Amino acid sequence: MKKNIISLVAGILLLVVWYHYFMPAGAWHRIQNLKVGWLIFSALAFFAAFCTRSYRWALILKPIKKISFVRVYNTYMAGAWINYLFPVKVIGEVFKSYQLKKSEALPMALTLPTVFVEKFYAFSVMITSLIFLPLFSFKLHHLVATALAMVGVIYLVMLVFIFGSISQKERLEKTVTFFLFFLPHPARLRTVSLVESFIE
Repeated sequence: MKKNIISLVAGILLLVVWYHYFMPAGAWHRIQNLKVGWLIFSALAFFAAFCTRSYRWALILKPIKKISFVRVYNTYMAGAWINYLFPVKVIGEVFKSYQLKKSEALPMALTLPTVFVEKFYAFSVMITSLIFLPLFSFKLHHLVATALAMVGVIYLVMLVFIFGSISQKERLEKTVTFFLFFLPHPARLRTVSLVESFIE
């Protein structure tokens, strides 16, 4: 209970700081003119989306350890919140695995692959949606088109990694080791060991 109160107070303080220092001009006027019905609908859709993702991750984690949905949901949301704070989204994904290590005593080498697989499913849904874009007549802004192209490239890399870990495990490990040549020897060994556990 004490931890929840501290989290609530911290959240309120962050909102106050954001309001005073980062809120765009005119944003408060837009907030005042929001339609409550649409706001509730958006909040419910947001909640449902993250519940679905958390449940999907819980299913992926189940062969390793059965974890309560509430714990998985809280961990997933904490990682998502960190992703909103930092431009490098991978920080939040690593945090999810780290949080499970603290709360469930699960090694990160076991849980990081589940985060990867969950993201792969999320990308699969996104890529499937992109396939239907040519059916619409609207023209995408060049920045949006570039972002979508980057998503496609990331998805292809994930696809190659997954199929490579299944069919060409040794070759994939050698390739990863080659691309980590710039790391100091101890760090390279730890990273390769983590990748090997990831592949397994």
